Amino acid sequence: MLYAQQRRADIGIVGNWSYPNYGSELTYYALYRTIKGMGKSVLMIGWPKRAEWKPSDQAQLFDKQPYASYEIAPLVQTRSELRELNERCAMFVLGSDQLLNNNLYHWMDKFMQLDWVCSSKRKIAYAASFGYDYIWGGESDREELAYFLRRFDAFSVREKSGVLLAKKHYGVSAQMVPDPIFLLPVTCYEQLVANVPEKDTQKPFLFSYILDTSKEKADILKECADTLHVRLTFVPDRSKDAVTSKNMWDIRAEDSLSVEAWLSEIKIANIW
Repeated sequence: MLYAQQRRADIGIVGNWSYPNYGSELTYYALYRTIKGMGKSVLMIGWPKRAEWKPSDQAQLFDKQPYASYEIAPLVQTRSELRELNERCAMFVLGSDQLLNNNLYHWMDKFMQLDWVCSSKRKIAYAASFGYDYIWGGESDREELAYFLRRFDAFSVREKSGVLLAKKHYGVSAQMVPDPIFLLPVTCYEQLVANVPEKDTQKPFLFSYILDTSKEKADILKECADTLHVRLTFVPDRSKDAVTSKNMWDIRAEDSLSVEAWLSEIKIANIW
């Protein structure tokens, strides 16, 4: 009753859970489901409104919102306002995705530092990612981020290269762990696609998803489809414009799929 009255949660999940990118939204959903499965209550926390990338208070790619309204923290204007969440969450978990590359570090107003979390609260990074096997940005950025990352109580990354980068450039001993997506049983994903309208699976097809599109990748996909004698379905990242893919590369682009439909396409493509 106290948790309900004061809107408290056991764990605040901090990260890129609402941006219209399939991988981002799905990995945070998996982390949420995993922690909930451990019997913990969860609060989803986004970045400040003043950031270059504007946040959303909803997961934008799901057909059906996976989080209850009380499980989503109200958006705030500045990073300092996030300090109020110390009164609501017992501990904080920084999730996966490329939150530690220098671009997102600035585009999301550096909220992944967790400098707004009280020192008395536990801070854990699960399957954090630099996104690349190298870092970039100024020395001041590296030193600033290193200062805060060393104050985490536990730190893990999802890539082997991340273990080396964390130690070499930030002085952090990181453990490599699976991305949250791999923690969920298949039944959880089956539940997500259960209500997606069925498609004709009699004709085989090649399903592809590309984050950063290019003509070279398009040519490879078309060659694979021609070799296999199957039709080609291409899904670009929802946060980017798919018009170029449609008009220039002569590939049928599905540019409005939900997370559920995206997963269903992968499932169907695997059954022939």
